[in-house]
Amino acid sequence: MDVKNMLNTNFRIHSIIHSLSLFSNETLFLTGGTLRNAIWNKLHNFNDNYELEDCDVIFYNPNNVIKSYEKHIENELKVINPNIEWSVKNQARMHIRNGHLPYGSLFDALVAFPETCSAVALGRNWEVIAPYGISDLLNLSLVETNYCRTFEKGTFKKRIVKKEWLNKWPALKLGEEVRFTTTCPIKHNLAVA
Repeated sequence: MDVKNMLNTNFRIHSIIHSLSLFSNETLFLTGGTLRNAIWNKLHNFNDNYELEDCDVIFYNPNNVIKSYEKHIENELKVINPNIEWSVKNQARMHIRNGHLPYGSLFDALVAFPETCSAVALGRNWEVIAPYGISDLLNLSLVETNYCRTFEKGTFKKRIVKKEWLNKWPALKLGEEVRFTTTCPIKHNLAVA
């Protein structure tokens, strides 16, 4: 089953994707908790809106890394759809906050996510970017990325505890394995504390 078929009855996700399609200045993607949790809700037969957080939207523009530009996009999206709490981040600058070397693309930014089920982005035409694939997300498996295991020890387990995922979605399984991408991984900036 693909992501679009799984979420075809989710009004909120359709509304978000439609809003992203109306914004023409950047190619925007839905990622993070709203996307992940919507799929978990569907697989648990929970209410579509259970535990849907702010709407994480990402894009990649190395020519405009000013944080106020992200706020501008958030404001534009609020005009398009005021019912969503938008959170927009340019992945061309997020490496600074994360202490990584610059990401070369949205794909590279997703590689650096802590868990495979969150390292998925959905575009305005329902296209998916998922450097680790979507099987862990669809199989309700919490699996650490190799990037996180290598460069951010402990982050994966801290997120599971902090977000209480195993309590909120009881069918989730904690995987012991680590996932690698099939491409050359991005480099980590070890000089940044």
